[in-house]
Amino acid sequence: MKITYRRILTIVIFLLLSHNLFASVSTTDKGIWIWKVWKTENGDLNAIITKLKSSGVKWVVIKLGDSDSYYNMAGKLLYKWASNYQGFNNIISQFHNNGIKVFGWQFVYSYNKWDTGTSEAAVANQILDIKDVDGLVIDAEGAYEGQNKGAVASRYLQIIRADHASGFIAYSSFARVTGHELFPWIEFGEYCDVNMPQAYWAARCIAPLVEFDRMQEDFDKWELIWKNNGHGSSIKPIIPVGQGGKFEAGCSVKSGEILTFCYILENKNYPGVSLFSYRIMSQNAWAEYELSWDINTGINLEKNNIPRKLSLSQNYPNPFSSNTIINYKIPGTAFVSIKIYDIFGRVVATLVNERKPAGSYSVTFHASGLTNGIYFYRLSATDGVHNFTAEKKLILRQ
Repeated sequence: MKITYRRILTIVIFLLLSHNLFASVSTTDKGIWIWKVWKTENGDLNAIITKLKSSGVKWVVIKLGDSDSYYNMAGKLLYKWASNYQGFNNIISQFHNNGIKVFGWQFVYSYNKWDTGTSEAAVANQILDIKDVDGLVIDAEGAYEGQNKGAVASRYLQIIRADHASGFIAYSSFARVTGHELFPWIEFGEYCDVNMPQAYWAARCIAPLVEFDRMQEDFDKWELIWKNNGHGSSIKPIIPVGQGGKFEAGCSVKSGEILTFCYILENKNYPGVSLFSYRIMSQNAWAEYELSWDINTGINLEKNNIPRKLSLSQNYPNPFSSNTIINYKIPGTAFVSIKIYDIFGRVVATLVNERKPAGSYSVTFHASGLTNGIYFYRLSATDGVHNFTAEKKLILRQ
């Protein structure tokens, strides 16, 4: 009975404190998910850490468990790899010494898949018991979707919270509630601190902007439904997981998409961003990730001529006598048009009218044949989903 009472008391305390947990354990900045860490960079931990630091990554999610233990791989490959570095505790220390948090990743099935007598909750507690680990990320999708899964999820999470009332726990879900209503959203939202939806735009062969809009619209809709039904906010803070490259089905990640995905989330005030997975990322993907999400990293997003946002600068000189220069920037591939108009709205010159990749550009306007006066230049850009228009005034004095 003492254990029962202690668990009840612990859960009550957790529920009282849960609104402050996210602030106490930060997953802001950039993260990366690592699947088979012993194969990443040929298992060279120093190479892994060097790449993460150079790209401004502040936290990693490393797969540590399925249902039986956090050494659950054929041949205990994770265990053997960690032994080369004097155990997983020492690996965590090396990440921490380089300013990188480590979260243990558990894939869950809602039953004891491996038939070893070890429950999923026991595995989760083993992960959270690892010395200095920063928290647990639960990968719960299709295997936890179905009738009566809510009660299973509640029991699983209550056992974890009984032993780790203030531990950081996130769950990684579908990027849509609609179509997945049988997933125990409310139960995971009640006990977890953060939701990390798997916003895999390329797997769906859509643009990052479309993925973001659909995800956010659906979560907004269901958050309101749950609140109206007395469940509070079951979504929790959202840190989307984007694609680092192609995996399984769908399309390949195109140039500029990672930069665009991160830019959207940063400018929509999301608390963080991460990509899946390290091993499927090309050099181009790493380069874009390095350039993105500079809130606390100090990384210069403008290097390599890849800007963070679309902008149109004032022409110079202005006023001008014959020629003037117009600068503009685009963060991803778009169809760009720049036209000059007189005060009556008539087009007097077309400077740009083509599809361009991400970058910073300059175009010169030659005003020969035009009379003195006020003119306007307008930038229009579209990526096929979203449109951008900006207009500025220029003055011709010959």
